[in-house]
Amino acid sequence: MANDLLVILCSTVPRTDPRSGTMGLYLDQLTTAGIETHVETLDHVPAADGGSPGNTAFSIRLHRKFCNQFAHYERLILSDAWDVTFYGSHEDVIRKIPMDHCLLGAAKEYYPEQGRRHLIVQGGTLWNHANGGLLSGTPENILKLADTMERHPLYSPTMANQGMHNILLEDEVYARDLDRTTTLFFCLFDGYPELDFENGLPVNTLCKTAPSFIHANGHWPTDEMYAKRERSLAKETT
Repeated sequence: MANDLLVILCSTVPRTDPRSGTMGLYLDQLTTAGIETHVETLDHVPAADGGSPGNTAFSIRLHRKFCNQFAHYERLILSDAWDVTFYGSHEDVIRKIPMDHCLLGAAKEYYPEQGRRHLIVQGGTLWNHANGGLLSGTPENILKLADTMERHPLYSPTMANQGMHNILLEDEVYARDLDRTTTLFFCLFDGYPELDFENGLPVNTLCKTAPSFIHANGHWPTDEMYAKRERSLAKETT
């Protein structure tokens, strides 16, 4: 259905830049799946009030900008650009995005405020902490999340957006926003023995889920991931 989903890639470099990593592959994967995309080059976004890519003030401004600009879409995914890849279908993604709250990428590590780690509401899996690279929801719910971040008593404009998300996860209300079973998003940080592939599609063997987006968390090695995928495809041809 038209305007049911848009994936917004936030990048500090254009697709043609040698530093753009897997962005070209990522865009091709989304296009092949029939998913609409928008690339936002962050250098073109005014950084007022000392904001810079990755901090909370900058992220809140981007969230509001995108939700207003693309309010005619039912669902949005806000994504890092050069270290994410996609596996799955348009229908799978639509099914996995909640309509009553946001869904945030989950990670094994707590970053950057280690002293607050024990305050996080635990969810019974290995992925109990926020990752700032992947966020999904309706425009309305993403706007509500931005407002909540800015109004929080511990809000700091220069804090890493990931840190602010982790603070919200101390509250049971917002703990549901975390994709703890990697239903939609999978982060590679701290190794990924739980990640395997079946017929070229990723599976979390611990949670028995099939994530659609894989985030390499900056420079986390991906050779093992691609090797697992190739082995799964080879099985199908034998």
